[in-house]
Amino acid sequence: MPTPPLSDKLAIEAVDAYARNNGKGNLAAKELGIHPNTFTNRLSVAKSRGFHLSDGARSAMQGAGLNGVEAKGGWIHNYDPATGNKTGTTRWAAPADETASPESVAAKIADTLSGVIAIPKIIMGSRPREDVVNLFANSDWHLGATMPAGQGHRAYNREIAVDRVKSGFSELHGSLSPADTAIILDNGDRLHANDDRDVTVKSGHKLKVEGTHGSNLLLSLETAVWQIEMALTTHNEVIYQSNPGNHDPNIPQPILMALQMRYDNNSRVKIETQESHVSIFQRGRVFISSHHGHGQKPMALAASIQHTFRELYGLSDFHFMYTGHLHSSKSDTFGGMHWTQLPSIVSTTQFEEEMQFVDTSGIYGASFDTKTRGRFKEINLRL
Repeated sequence: MPTPPLSDKLAIEAVDAYARNNGKGNLAAKELGIHPNTFTNRLSVAKSRGFHLSDGARSAMQGAGLNGVEAKGGWIHNYDPATGNKTGTTRWAAPADETASPESVAAKIADTLSGVIAIPKIIMGSRPREDVVNLFANSDWHLGATMPAGQGHRAYNREIAVDRVKSGFSELHGSLSPADTAIILDNGDRLHANDDRDVTVKSGHKLKVEGTHGSNLLLSLETAVWQIEMALTTHNEVIYQSNPGNHDPNIPQPILMALQMRYDNNSRVKIETQESHVSIFQRGRVFISSHHGHGQKPMALAASIQHTFRELYGLSDFHFMYTGHLHSSKSDTFGGMHWTQLPSIVSTTQFEEEMQFVDTSGIYGASFDTKTRGRFKEINLRL
């Protein structure tokens, strides 16, 4: 159902609030009790209708068939209302575009960022185990996918997705001992769609998506922040990795850049921002790699990773590879590379329901001793 057009009353309300708050959009939005993005959209509509102009300028604009954006100024003919005779002309100019100068742009950015709350200092509650790395891996959220309980094995929507990630992560966090390093791995298909067209990138198949692309992206980002800051309570260092999926190849980069900005001054958080389909971690005798899992079969992918990262691979004695994509758990060994296929956060999508795939929702955790024994603990948690 299309969104109804903004009423003139709400548009004028936005202009008035903007003026009362001396051109500070965030303060105007707060006064009206709406989100800053909503306020910006309303103000833009108001200006397109000329509500930021005087009554006389608006009348001239309407007489000339112009909109508020096109109306920059002109001459208004003045007439005696009693006789109808022309008495003169008046030159008018539309208000200058306050966004034009660099100083104004900088001021607006500062205004927008003024409401951002800095990350609080997080104190560790216990002593971590040296030379131990904990991996928290979630794959295939398909955030935005929706399925009613009667149609699929279980109901699925955005709220259920976030609840599964948080409850599963919390349980893993309580089950894995405090360690020197935490790796939080998002292994692709975090969002169900790559943009608001709601189609698969290569084939163009139509997807059933709940929520806008922007709101799903923000919800995903907020959940990543929650994961990182929980991990900081029990780890000296938190590394965040994200791999592109076949549903969302362009999603990792904006999330990683936003996270990098949040933790720019926090030496305990490292955001892996390299533009690659493969994430690598090597420390001591342990080599950990991951890829979403679309494209090559696991055996070929293992050989490719071993060749591409042969220097880091050669420094290690224990080698691991994680993939997802197929929404089910599996494991094997390929010439010393221990492969694990991660479960999915999502339970059922349209395609899976049509093909009658089994519901295998889950999240994965593992602990690695980088000095002596490699991977010594695994938790494949069902959700």
